[in-house]
Amino acid sequence: MNELGEGGAMLAQLIEAERQYRGVLERLEREGREAEVGWSPPETSDRVRLPGLAESGLSVFLDQAYAPAGPNGLVARLLDSAPSAVEDGELLQILIYLVAPHAAVHEVAARLLDRFGTLGAVLAAREADLLAVPGVAREVPRLFRMLRTTVARLLQEPLKQRPIIGSFNTLLDYLSVTMRDEPVEQVRILFLDRKNQLIRDEVVARGTVDHTPLYPREVLRACLDHGASAIILVHNHPSGDPSPSEADIQLTRQIDRALATLDIALHDHVVVGRGRWTSFRELGLLQPRS
Repeated sequence: MNELGEGGAMLAQLIEAERQYRGVLERLEREGREAEVGWSPPETSDRVRLPGLAESGLSVFLDQAYAPAGPNGLVARLLDSAPSAVEDGELLQILIYLVAPHAAVHEVAARLLDRFGTLGAVLAAREADLLAVPGVAREVPRLFRMLRTTVARLLQEPLKQRPIIGSFNTLLDYLSVTMRDEPVEQVRILFLDRKNQLIRDEVVARGTVDHTPLYPREVLRACLDHGASAIILVHNHPSGDPSPSEADIQLTRQIDRALATLDIALHDHVVVGRGRWTSFRELGLLQPRS
């Protein structure tokens, strides 16, 4: 089973465990007893295993995370309340506790937020940078990667079901999650068919904090490989400011001229910042072809 499948099965197991626990409490309340429960998690053979997740870690999580007086009653509060009732730091504690129950989750979560600034930046951080923070277990970056992949795929689904040109806000939501907190520049190309539906979303170049090498001939070759009739270029600015540079503008014009030789449309070039974005089309930086 792949990582996403294992993750979904694990979450289903945890929800079922929480449901069983609530059932015990409700039965005891009906019988007029005090809610002091000696509850045991499912047998070892019935538990779900994630790659790299110690069996003891899942055991401790099931034993303690749902207990009202346990070290992380946050889980029960998250299930009982609206998502906004749990702060980013508390949600990060739950995630860390899931794979590293013996860690000082409060301190580790605080260090991560102090180092990277936001929950999104923590989840997008590179494995080496995460492991450099004291107390971060090796399983934590693996879980974060699985979460990023899951969220990105959920947001990508609507883009495959209808023309992208008429779903610009949906596209921006997807790009924000996949690129906003990237620590280095990357260039993506969304390859579209004649109906402007998504064929493929591909990262074609990665660079430094302020530069990504990209050549028009590479863009042309990728378009031919995927049979694209149109594309949308996207790149991020790790600085957070999505204003296009002069180099961005000149490169985009070179790519547009190259695409025109094969009658491939460049619908837009979107620059993603931190909570902001710019569109070359809206700024008038992409001129209509004659």
